[in-house]
Amino acid sequence: MPTLETLRKDEAVINDLRMLPFEFDMIDFDDDDDWISFDPPVDFSIIAGDYSGGVYLLYGGEKDANRPVFHVSSEAKASRIGDNLIEALEHIVTIPHWSGAAHADLSTMKDLAVQQADSNIEWIAIRDRICRSLNVDPNANHLPRLHASLAKGVEIKLLVNGNTTINGFATNWDEL
Repeated sequence: MPTLETLRKDEAVINDLRMLPFEFDMIDFDDDDDWISFDPPVDFSIIAGDYSGGVYLLYGGEKDANRPVFHVSSEAKASRIGDNLIEALEHIVTIPHWSGAAHADLSTMKDLAVQQADSNIEWIAIRDRICRSLNVDPNANHLPRLHASLAKGVEIKLLVNGNTTINGFATNWDEL
């Protein structure tokens, strides 16, 4: 299983990740984390950005190899997208429009995936290259695992610029 360090050295995968609609940019992103803090405090590392000012971050201490990955949008909406880096990449590469249904039920997520399947034809070759590098089956049904990741959470408050904005990782998304 590739690590963050080995992934950062794979220029082909990094460039492919930038070309797809899920906007996982490990090159041109702002790693300034002053706008995000957690209550209670927790270590986190920004590992990539999206094109709207949001970030992907590893949540938890540096020593934990299986740190969950969260996406925090520029509007301070947070989504847990995987239990570790590879699972998160698996989800966002095989379900490139995952954020459009991040807080939906599984049935709605499936409907959205079917509707968007034809719009992703030009990205299939790129997706398949990334999946080969990550040893991920691009044709497997990843929706149930993504839905389970999105539903997981820890009770914390996401602070942006020192102000509490949302209960970012609540286990009950209806409360957001």
